[in-house]
Amino acid sequence: MKVIVWGIAAMLFVSSLVLCRNIYKSVSPKIEALQKQYSEFNSGDIQLASQVLDESGKLIATTGPIMRLPVRSESLPPHVVHAFLAAEDVRFFKHFGVSPLGIIRAAFINLKAGQVVQGASTITQQLAKLLFLTSERSMTRKFNELVMALTIEQSLSKREILDLYLTTIYFGRGAYGLEAASRAYFDKPSKLLTVSEAALLAGIPKSPTRYAPSQKNAKRSEWRRLQVLALMREASFLDDATWKTTRNERPQVQANWRRIGMPISFLREIPKEASQYLPLDTLGDGIKIKSTFSRSDQKKLNALVAVLYGQLPQGMQPAYEVAGLSLAYSGEISALKSSHLEDQIYYNYAMQMKRPLGAIAIPVIAELAFRDGAGWGSSVRYWESSHHSAKQSLLQAMKEKDYFSMSGVVDQVGVTGVIQTLKRAGIHSKYNDIRVAAGFDQVSLLQIARLGAIWASFGKESPPGFMISRIDGFGGKNYYLKRPVTAKQVLPSSSSQLLLAGLMEASPCGKVNCYASYDPSGGNLHLMLFGKKAVSVVWLGGKTGETLALSAKQLDAVYKAAESIYESESQGLGYLGSGISYLKKAGLRIPVLL
Repeated sequence: MKVIVWGIAAMLFVSSLVLCRNIYKSVSPKIEALQKQYSEFNSGDIQLASQVLDESGKLIATTGPIMRLPVRSESLPPHVVHAFLAAEDVRFFKHFGVSPLGIIRAAFINLKAGQVVQGASTITQQLAKLLFLTSERSMTRKFNELVMALTIEQSLSKREILDLYLTTIYFGRGAYGLEAASRAYFDKPSKLLTVSEAALLAGIPKSPTRYAPSQKNAKRSEWRRLQVLALMREASFLDDATWKTTRNERPQVQANWRRIGMPISFLREIPKEASQYLPLDTLGDGIKIKSTFSRSDQKKLNALVAVLYGQLPQGMQPAYEVAGLSLAYSGEISALKSSHLEDQIYYNYAMQMKRPLGAIAIPVIAELAFRDGAGWGSSVRYWESSHHSAKQSLLQAMKEKDYFSMSGVVDQVGVTGVIQTLKRAGIHSKYNDIRVAAGFDQVSLLQIARLGAIWASFGKESPPGFMISRIDGFGGKNYYLKRPVTAKQVLPSSSSQLLLAGLMEASPCGKVNCYASYDPSGGNLHLMLFGKKAVSVVWLGGKTGETLALSAKQLDAVYKAAESIYESESQGLGYLGSGISYLKKAGLRIPVLL
């Protein structure tokens, strides 16, 4: 009998060795893949969604269907790590990949709670399952998981295993890894998570469909958070006072997370521009794109667009659009508003739409007059009209947007100069006659902004607008770097300075330097604001050329809003102030620098 028993035992032992050897053979290539994966992770080259950074280098958006960001556990506060250890594997730093005591402990806790609140699988086992196995429930799959867990423990350190786990687990909302989840639910980096927020996130991976905070899961998510806090207390990760306090600190989850902190129209332009510097399929490999986007500039632009759109009667709003952008004098597009409904439509009114230049042609004509020797006090010829005085000055004609008077100026300086000035701003006219100066040319907001940037830069060329300043791989490789370009002088500095001083003097926006062009019949209101570093242009008009009936009161409300929103920019061009006093002296001619 003993012989039979020992024989059976020997057979089982040999069979187990053969089974383990076979499993190890199948696991070995995967372990090599794991080591390669961690090596890539360690070099920052792990497979990630592409990241878009703002002008300061802070993450502002991610591209692709998922969001995954690397996690370094050593950079996390202790309470964040403790929350995940308590929820998933409190003996993680003590076991060898499999924890018999953990299985017993989890069974006891679950029995006490009357339901499953803690899993029996170790973090190492979960990582093996995430990386190499399916969710199949079978003894073979579980045995493979155990062998893989043991092998992983021999291949990587505890910290390396924890880092990979916290980077790989899914939290719902398309967020893979703790860092992505922290941004998805709380719009903050994981190192700033509170104890209560960490507990909420630590409770999600067990079942994201049940415990991810949402209106549907609100009660279950809160119950799970409290359970994790209780587990942290039981494991002595929290003292009684902290536990009692954090129980009542219900985290405020951001309701509508979109994975972008910039306008969708701005994000849509990024791949288009990136394709000029590298193949489009590189975006899927995971790269970091440093954009020219400015949160503060976008906030101001959004506020002004809201005021503009608010001037329309509610019944008229569907027929009209509002768009705008901010362009730095060095070419960076720092803010963009393609439409007041840009999340619902694909068309970009700021970048694609072209409408008549209108009264924005008037400053072009005035600058040409200064080159010809005129001053702001110079009298201008015009077609006789009962609404105008025969003694009107150039400054007054510009303030009143007097096309008749400016047509007389064009007769003196010629239309060729107008065409050449527009070309320097990237506006290539299809006309070769007075229609150019009369504002019939079709232009985009970006072209208008470039024209304004030339004036604000005292005649220096404004580069074509761009949104990307740098592209890097996660491994540190640089794919593209925008080099600064020395701006060429394309307009005389003296006439450009005189023009800018006049625009400031004639500004309807109070302390803020702006130029407004309102054409009711053409259905357009353009507003150009000159700041310290950038020019911002906004447009309100009919989608298909509808007339635009705004009262003097409504226009004044727009100008006052612009003054309030952009007040910090009011001193940007203040050093020209000494030259403005000259403009008030009738007949003065200033063909030299102010």
